[in-house]
Amino acid sequence: MKKLIYSIGALGLLALVSCGPGTKDALAYNDKIMDIVNIATLAQNNFFDQTDGHNMDSLKLTQSHYSEASKKCVEDINKMDGFADKKDYLNAAIKFVKTLDVMADNEAKQMVDIMTKDTSEVTDADISKVEELITKLDEETKKVSQEVVDAQQAFSKEWKFEIGKEH
Repeated sequence: MKKLIYSIGALGLLALVSCGPGTKDALAYNDKIMDIVNIATLAQNNFFDQTDGHNMDSLKLTQSHYSEASKKCVEDINKMDGFADKKDYLNAAIKFVKTLDVMADNEAKQMVDIMTKDTSEVTDADISKVEELITKLDEETKKVSQEVVDAQQAFSKEWKFEIGKEH
């Protein structure tokens, strides 16, 4: 009789444990999303670091890398599913990498086109345009970045883990 009770108890415990994802799974999911977001962010930051005008070849290369990296990030994040049937965090991350991807091929590309002109061809309108593009890149990145932060905080609160803390 004791064996039967232990067996039923063990099966019940197994059923509870296998019901769904837990904190450890949520952490792994968070890490996977943030790995993708960080790759896109790093590519954009590397591009911004080259906009000082000192090395035009590096500027072109980093814009190209920014474009390629952001496309790969979109591809990778689109392969992910929601977590525990919820997609708020994933959707914020998707929006982030898609926004960076679009900006890499539009605003960043426009900046490179203007900034790689011969200095004698650069007009005041070009300089204003670059400043406008930088502002747009910065504002859009901050906006979608904050959406990821907010979604990540809600996700970590729901799944009971601290962001940035080793587990």
